[in-house]
Formats: sequence, C-alpha cells, structure tokens
Amino acid sequence: MTRVIGLISGTSVDGIDAALVEISGTDVDLKIELLAGVTYPYPVELRERILAVCAGSARGIKEEEIRPLIDKYTDKRLLGIFGEPGVNILRLNYALDLQDINRKQNQ
Repeated sequence: MTRVIGLISGTSVDGIDAALVEISGTDVDLKIELLAGVTYPYPVELRERILAVCAGSARGIKEEEIRPLIDKYTDKRLLGIFGEPGVNILRLNYALDLQDINRKQNQ
C-alpha cells in the first residue's frame, strides 16, 4: 500500500488541484482510492495575468496591449451574486484572431 499526493494546474487555469490517493495491489489487481482532494483557486487577478501572458506571448502581444480585451471578455457574476468572474477564453481568442487578421491586412 502506497500513498501519493498529486498536484496539477490544468488548462483552465482555475487553480491548483491536489489529491491524496492510496494505491494497493499490482498489475491487473491495482486499486486506487481517493482519500482527499481539494482545489486551491487562483486569485482572479493572478488568473487573468497568467491568461494574458499565455495568450499574448503566443501572438507576440504585450500584456498591456491585451489587458483591455481581457477586461472586455471577463464574464461577471450572474445577477451580481452567482458564480465567479472569469475570462471567456473562446471570445478572447476570437477577438485576438480578428486583431491578427486586421493587422496582417493592414501591412
């Protein structure tokens, strides 16, 4: 029997997920039991900054140039109380794609 802690920050950039599992058995008899799991969410400002750097660096855009688009495509809480604010990545990437197209057409 072995206990293992796993950590991951997935592509959603919502935080760090931690899991404690117990592994027993071997080969075809392998058993994995989740003993505990928790997500430590990133503060909204940090998440937005990580997304800005990721989206901008791949396109050669500085963070200060992408910040207005991130602000524009950040979904607010529903009715001001439900859910958490978050960047709509699909809409942000679409807007960045349009910027790239316009930039190339104007060269």
